[in-house]
Amino acid sequence: MNIALAQMDVKLGQIEANFVKLTELLLEAKAGSAHLVVFPEMCLTGYILGDKWTDDSFCRRLSAYDQKIRELSRELDLAIIYGNLFLDTSKTGHDGRKARYNAAYCCESGDVQIRFKTLLPSYRVFDDSRYFLSGGADNIAPVLLKSGVKIGLEVCEDMWWEDYGVNVSQILIERGAKFIVNISASPFSAGKNTARDNRIKNIEMIASASVGFVPFFYLNCTGVQNNGKNIITFDGDSRAYNRKGEKIETTLKPYEEGIIRTRIYEGDVIGEKAALVQNPPIEQKYNAIIRAYKGIDEMLGYTPPYIFGLSGGIDSAVSASLAVLSLGAHRVKGYNLPSKYNTPATKDAAKQTADSLGIAYKVIPIDKFMEAAAQTLGNLPSAIEENIQARLRGNILMTLAAIENGVVVSNANKVETALGYCTLYGDTVGVFSPLGDLTKIEIWEMARFINQKNRFIPETLIPDENFRCAVMPSAELKENQTDPMKWGYHDKLLEAVMNYKKTGKDDIISWYEHGILCTKLGISETLFKNYGLNDPKVFADDLERFMNSMQKGVFKRLQSPPILILSKSAFGYDFRESQFACEHLL
Repeated sequence: MNIALAQMDVKLGQIEANFVKLTELLLEAKAGSAHLVVFPEMCLTGYILGDKWTDDSFCRRLSAYDQKIRELSRELDLAIIYGNLFLDTSKTGHDGRKARYNAAYCCESGDVQIRFKTLLPSYRVFDDSRYFLSGGADNIAPVLLKSGVKIGLEVCEDMWWEDYGVNVSQILIERGAKFIVNISASPFSAGKNTARDNRIKNIEMIASASVGFVPFFYLNCTGVQNNGKNIITFDGDSRAYNRKGEKIETTLKPYEEGIIRTRIYEGDVIGEKAALVQNPPIEQKYNAIIRAYKGIDEMLGYTPPYIFGLSGGIDSAVSASLAVLSLGAHRVKGYNLPSKYNTPATKDAAKQTADSLGIAYKVIPIDKFMEAAAQTLGNLPSAIEENIQARLRGNILMTLAAIENGVVVSNANKVETALGYCTLYGDTVGVFSPLGDLTKIEIWEMARFINQKNRFIPETLIPDENFRCAVMPSAELKENQTDPMKWGYHDKLLEAVMNYKKTGKDDIISWYEHGILCTKLGISETLFKNYGLNDPKVFADDLERFMNSMQKGVFKRLQSPPILILSKSAFGYDFRESQFACEHLL
């Protein structure tokens, strides 16, 4: 049997456009002699739709497309598996609305068999149980093709069984499935593809101990979606796995739309075993950011110029470089907005970055604006003056975007975002935050990665192994200002406290008391001592400031631009927060 995996770039909410693309891919698969063509989960709408799933009229529109796909199956003499909503008007769900299911459809010669998603995730950005009902145990049964072959149908989470205690794959195999098809809309985060391979191997080992494993086909979508507070990419990595649980080689690149042609012969998948080597995490995150910039165009519905405040710092240099690499230099414009506090070194770095990128660039000093503010408001405390500078810059950038029909991009990194080291309505403005899930050390790593092929970013902005560089990070809002973060340490501390399996302050203190904190965080003892953190009082004071600053910054994050998810725990709807008063650690 020839099986075509249609790795489709699904456009969020664009039903007709997705149906047109589905038809095109069907014709391509038919021309390649496919017998069965597989499409991703929720391939007509996208997966991250929020409460749009509760709109009955929208759901009825979706149901009308099921008939169109059945007709295509009949006309092309193809079996088609695809994901769509199933609206059961005869039943009521747990929310009092009509029952909805996340379903896998199998059409052949106009006939249809339907299986519902069994395991409903309700963690990270997922909210399946808010919208859908589980198919339940009775729903876990293979579908039967006219050739007599039984296929096990799964929807995404159904393969991630361990935390649920229901091994859907194993049950399908025990009930006669000759191979399994898992249709997914699985968001990208670094390392997830390796975790998926491990999960398939886990299922294979369990199945082999009893009835034996069967070929497994995993199909994920590509593209960019959002939930209002996060930008979410889908990188594909669709694959076939043989009876040993080994991944079969494919030629599609991350985020690439296309057909993967596979074949089952004598009960197993034909093809070369793929090398289980993943791209380095920073390259995976690079690919996600490149795709996310293009996804913003798709969400906006036009191709605006992207407006950057080029401060002469590393964050804006990296963000603008990624925009150029994604969209082209003609789509990117840089503005340096210096005050009397900006040094020649950062001004030179901003100009050097713009020149190396080949983008339009302009310097607009803000001193006269600040003079006007002082004349109007009188002498101001230093902190207020700093905030006014940041808000002036945000206002100017937004005004320039309005004039040019463009959009501003936020350059904030994850550590700044965590500690509230930003000014609301100032440097927090923007259509999205491409770097908001990268720590500062990852920003520097990204800069090195970019410079391997494109010498866009000044070397003066990139530090040595002790996180010292010629131009140290600074907001430059007052004389001789440098960022208060302990780079290398605060980055790793943030990763620990925000990890999917959280590390709390009590754990951090316990690790410190037992002398294992550096090992747990993956930092050097030398760096720790350089910051004076081997002094218990310095350590305790710093930890208290860090934790309290993180909690105090919640209100800013709630009003900040959507953050692109790159890790297993990103601010926004991935890492959900509430505002409350800080407590003292000691």
